[in-house]
Amino acid sequence: MLFASAQSSVNCSPGNYGTIVESGVGTYNSTYKTYSTNIPGIGLRFTDTTTGSYYPVSSTSWSGNNSFNLTIGFSIDVIKTGTVTTGGSISGNIVQYAAQNGAYPIFYIYLNAPIVVNPTIPTCTVTTPSIQVPLGDVPRTAFSGIGSTSPEKSFNIGLNCAGGAQGVAATIYTTLTDQTNTANTSNVLSLTSTSKAKGIGIQIRNGTNVISYGPASSAIGNKNQWMAGQSINGTFNIPLAARYVQTGATITAGSANGIATFTMGYQ
Repeated sequence: MLFASAQSSVNCSPGNYGTIVESGVGTYNSTYKTYSTNIPGIGLRFTDTTTGSYYPVSSTSWSGNNSFNLTIGFSIDVIKTGTVTTGGSISGNIVQYAAQNGAYPIFYIYLNAPIVVNPTIPTCTVTTPSIQVPLGDVPRTAFSGIGSTSPEKSFNIGLNCAGGAQGVAATIYTTLTDQTNTANTSNVLSLTSTSKAKGIGIQIRNGTNVISYGPASSAIGNKNQWMAGQSINGTFNIPLAARYVQTGATITAGSANGIATFTMGYQ
């Protein structure tokens, strides 16, 4: 909790201030009595130290030709209003006072130093380091031309995330790398050199998205990296599905195996 105070004098001509509303400047959240900040999941709650009321509050109506003089005091609480996935700093304008029932701002209050939010993000470990996905025996007649696919088989990459502050989530990124051709950036996994089949490859999907391959790097922004989701402390599964895809005009029957590795990045 932080405490703040300010003094101001404003003259309004012809002198009708109406009701003055004291409020924060972000979007108001009535559940937590907070105002939004530039950090998702973090809001500021202001309490009038004289009345004990949360902002927004309305001051006494002022009228006549006298100046509006006000000494104010309020406390600031930093409140978690949703899942927090990153830190940051809150700075600048945080409070406004507006005349005529909030219609006309007459002065603002700024922070003289930023409020720094540095949440503890969970650390995640993979619980399924090696996954085999049998695609079964698929007849050539299952394919009707280039781009046609076989029935898919589902599997999951499992994670366990721990050590984060309560309600704080890690953003999880994933890159799949073709081990037969590490330079492959297409969305078709190459068959291994020992495979006998020709004219087909393997596709892996996450939901409706066919995944493309990239370098084995955990760096955020890695080529063809994709966001798998967000996880607080606990288990997290990345649902995937694999299938054969026809890549050539003709198909030669035989074994058809592929190897992909996955590299995780967290933020």
